[in-house]
Order: sequence, then C-alpha cells, then structure tokens
Amino acid sequence: MRKLIMVVALGLLASCSHADSNDSSSESSQHYSSQEMIESSEPTEVDVAEAILQEMTLEEKVGQMFLVRLPDEGMLELVESNSIGG
Repeated sequence: MRKLIMVVALGLLASCSHADSNDSSSESSQHYSSQEMIESSEPTEVDVAEAILQEMTLEEKVGQMFLVRLPDEGMLELVESNSIGG
C-alpha cells in the first residue's frame, strides 16, 4: 500500500513539473506579444493627463487644487479668471 501511494505521489509530482515547464514557455511568448501590443496601442489616460499638465502654467495648476463654492451670479467670470478646478 505504501508503494502505491509513493508511486501515485511521484506521478502527480512529475505531471505538475511538466505542466510548469510548458506554462513558462507559453507565458514568456504571451508576455512578448503583450509588450508589442503596449508599444503599438493608443496613448493611455495617464499619458493624456501628463500632456495636459505639461501645458498648464503654475498658476493654473494651483487653481486646480482649490475647491471653491461661488454664488450663481458672476460664477463663470470668476472661474475663468482664477482657473479654479474641482
């Protein structure tokens, strides 16, 4: 009975190690193909956001950090003049 358990355990162990070697080779090829996809894809949201930030002045960046509650009258003019974000 012990020999049977040992043979089954060794068989399972051998089959697991064989599956790992196949997975690693296919995984590396999948990684390479996904890397190609990343290089050829459109810009991500992060890239677009960084491009917008590079074009902003320091005053505009500081204005984006403030959350301001304004009255309805004249609100548009105040927002445009102070570059308020939020």
